[in-house]
Amino acid sequence: MSAEMIEKNRDEILKAEIGSLLFNLGKTHIGFWKKYFPNEEQKFSSYKDYYKENNNNESYFGKELEEINPKLKEFIFKEEVEINNEKIKWIEFFKGNASNSDFIKNIFFKGCENINSGIDKGSPKEQLNNSLWISNAFGSYIKDVNKYYFDDKRKCFFIALNEEFKKNKWFNNPNWKEIREFVLKEVKSWYSNLLSDTRFPINDVTLFDQAYMSSTMFKSALAEIIINSSSLEEAKEKYINNPQNIKWSILGIQYDKLALAEKGLKPAHISWYRKASKEVEDKIKEIIEIEYPLGNEIYRDETGIYFLVPESFENTQDLKDKIYDKVREVFSEKFKKDELIYPSFDLTKPSRGIMNLTKLLDDSKKNFLKLEIEIEKDDDDEKEKEKNKDKNKEKEIDKDKENDKEKGNDKIGICQVCKVRFATKDDETLMCDICRERREGRLENWIQNQEGETIWTGEVADENGRIALMTLKFELKEWLNGRMLSSLLVRKENFNEYTEIIKYLINFIKKQLEKDVITNLEITEEDENKIKKFLSLFDYKGIRQPFENNFGKLKKSTNKQNPLVKKLLQQEEWLKHYKFFNKDNKRIIISESASISFDEYTKPCKTCKDHLYKIFAINFTILQIKNLLLERSIGDIWEEFIKNNLSNKSIIDFEKRNIKWDELTDKDIEFLSKLILQFLLRKNPSPARLRRIWESTKNFLEEVKRDILGSITDIRKKENFKNIIQDLPENYLKNMILEKIKDDNKYKKYFSIIDPTPISWQFAIPANKTNEVIEKIQKLYYKHFKYVNGKLPLHIGVVVQDYKKPLYVGIKALRNIRRDIKDWEDIKTEDKVCINCCDDIEKISNNPVDYYSLYETNVNPDYEFLNLPLGKGVKNYNPFEEFIIYPNTIDFEFLDTNSRRNDIYYKNGKRASDLKSNRPYIWEEWTQFKAFKEEFENKPAILHRLVSLIYSKLRDWKNNEDSFKKFMESTFKRENINVTKFGIKDYSFKEMKKFIDMFEYYHTTLKEI
Repeated sequence: MSAEMIEKNRDEILKAEIGSLLFNLGKTHIGFWKKYFPNEEQKFSSYKDYYKENNNNESYFGKELEEINPKLKEFIFKEEVEINNEKIKWIEFFKGNASNSDFIKNIFFKGCENINSGIDKGSPKEQLNNSLWISNAFGSYIKDVNKYYFDDKRKCFFIALNEEFKKNKWFNNPNWKEIREFVLKEVKSWYSNLLSDTRFPINDVTLFDQAYMSSTMFKSALAEIIINSSSLEEAKEKYINNPQNIKWSILGIQYDKLALAEKGLKPAHISWYRKASKEVEDKIKEIIEIEYPLGNEIYRDETGIYFLVPESFENTQDLKDKIYDKVREVFSEKFKKDELIYPSFDLTKPSRGIMNLTKLLDDSKKNFLKLEIEIEKDDDDEKEKEKNKDKNKEKEIDKDKENDKEKGNDKIGICQVCKVRFATKDDETLMCDICRERREGRLENWIQNQEGETIWTGEVADENGRIALMTLKFELKEWLNGRMLSSLLVRKENFNEYTEIIKYLINFIKKQLEKDVITNLEITEEDENKIKKFLSLFDYKGIRQPFENNFGKLKKSTNKQNPLVKKLLQQEEWLKHYKFFNKDNKRIIISESASISFDEYTKPCKTCKDHLYKIFAINFTILQIKNLLLERSIGDIWEEFIKNNLSNKSIIDFEKRNIKWDELTDKDIEFLSKLILQFLLRKNPSPARLRRIWESTKNFLEEVKRDILGSITDIRKKENFKNIIQDLPENYLKNMILEKIKDDNKYKKYFSIIDPTPISWQFAIPANKTNEVIEKIQKLYYKHFKYVNGKLPLHIGVVVQDYKKPLYVGIKALRNIRRDIKDWEDIKTEDKVCINCCDDIEKISNNPVDYYSLYETNVNPDYEFLNLPLGKGVKNYNPFEEFIIYPNTIDFEFLDTNSRRNDIYYKNGKRASDLKSNRPYIWEEWTQFKAFKEEFENKPAILHRLVSLIYSKLRDWKNNEDSFKKFMESTFKRENINVTKFGIKDYSFKEMKKFIDMFEYYHTTLKEI
């Protein structure tokens, strides 16, 4: 039934999604940003004014559409969206909070946009100085905002939209799937160049980040309403009146992409699996975003693809089964069933955010091992059918064998690529027919794009016949679960001062709620000042101004109450905390012997009118504290952390959104005060910000691919190419390639193993380019992430092998050397941090260091923030102080034998092998390797003597380090070698193993010494 309802309402959901994507059109008027473009004409200053009609019932929006095409205006203004048998004008979805529809205001704006944007922005005090510029999620400059992307671009968008409508005849027969695809593509390229706010440091989230995530949340909320509400009236009761009840789940469709890469015998096979993986995920997107529009993709990496879906998806068995079956079908069509490549499905419990994504990522490895096979235990017919299928399959296999024998193609082994099908004897590389076809398909694609990445290891090999397989891997777990975001500020304040104010207010609330007679309520001038001081941490227009206006009016008069006042005074839920409210008979106690009904108490009577402003102030303060604790702690990690630090886990009920104020102990109040202030001062993990984090790391890896590896090129000579393809067993393929190859053609001298994801990227380059590529990656890292150096670990793993060896051997080693750590404690260290290590640091008038470069510390923190990975708070950056940091690292291995990959095993972040226990090296240590090469480049004989001695004495004197140190010191001095020049501190076991590593890297691995 649920599947049928979603299918039936497909177009309505897509229409609503399109409208919500465009709700920020008013912000694309340059007049909205007048301060930064003072010479431009300002037609209106508020984004709501864009839709506001004048006396002639005309709006700026309507006029602009009319100028393009009256028919376009008519279509947008007259089109309707039907939700549960009630119709809403399509244009209302464009308006967002400017809409006249309660459905749009409450479901879209309060229920979705507020949780995304409201939490995201917080209340920064500082404005962007001088100009508008966009940063990445970690504070580094990306680009300026160009004025072209305001009014000019909006007009271009409307013109393009109109042309698409005319060309595709959408005015009479709209195709909402295609309209959505067009709008989404256009909006992404447009809104990604604009900001949603002028304040600093919240210039990291673009207008597209905000619009896409808000629209995605709204889309899932709509699907939830359609599934679970038979009418708009029922939806009103559930969600419209209580938008804070809207929740979402995350659906993960997981499979091991790294394992697919490990099937690669040659780059052509890897290329096929990489392309197949993308095609599979794009088809899955089609199922979940269009065919059954439940939500949108929110994340994709090497573990699979992830979508936001309605909270009740888990319980909609028919819908869930339909989608899961369709996804399985996509996999079975692309990957033959005998390859055993199946998806695993994982679903988070419903919550108000997307921080539970990290749980799915953590569980992915376990989920890869699940093979979902459905067995109908009670259906004998089905069992019989399955038996018959198996018999038929056996017959088919026997028939294939007979055919092969007739052709002289006996099956003699297992295919080296897929590892499941038989290979034939005339195939020197032991490849099955299907994998051969796939390779040939990729060869055809390569022939069409010979200027792109090569698919020949021989073209990647250096003069020594070696290739370097490299992996770049970010550690993002502590960022995506929101913990490391507590090292970024949205505003700077005195932590101790405001902690005391919040403690004061919680005690004040607790005391007032205990009053058993309404006339005993008391708010002193000090209380008022503390409340106003606390509210100064919030947005002025959204929080402080409404409080000040209503509080002042209520002190003078109880008449003319606006909706906010009515909500906080006249809804029973706000009085149930007070002791003077009798929940059984719903009466207000006004004296020891008298009470009045709940309905009467807000009327201007002598008894209560002097106390309404007190109730309003108390309830308003409670509202802000509740929203902070319940909305900004979304996710299992934070909820569990809070519960475990309270004297009683039931004090805060996250499901029912309730706080038991009377049960709070002094210790609880101390803890919650610090946490509340932390949520106000730090950057919070809104869906848009989390998206921006993984977009920032993915963009970095894509830039490495485009700009660094893209510069590694060579000229292909047809004559030399004969040697490259000599190992091809099929002569017809050799002839075809040589016939179609272009002579003197420039090509990219690398190939990708997987596509860049937010977490990692793997690729192959000539081994002699390794150092050059590493240096460029480091420089680019400092450009993108300089303000969080030491907080965003990037690990570089290098595996070097002979280009003629099967690729899967190196790729399996590459999986090991990517170093999947379980806990950040494994890689932590305490050291000084350099954040000015990039030559081209942007001279930004706003100082990002003050907001992004705070580091964990166990000593005298400036901000006693909680639930950080390790520290007891964070401290402002000082180049002369040591902090808890998580450094960037580099590891390497030369695969002289296939079994060497077993040496790559980590324990507590370091290699488990004793001789290699210094690996991986932090980047700062790695610079010393270069000095080692310079020292010994012309001293090969001395170097080999020293290495031979070290190996020998490490073995002989493994229990006598003192003798070892003395002997090695005298040996090096006799050879006149100053080890400190290349970072060797002394002659201990540890430091001499480092010397061995330097030798292994430059001599054994790269052959540069």
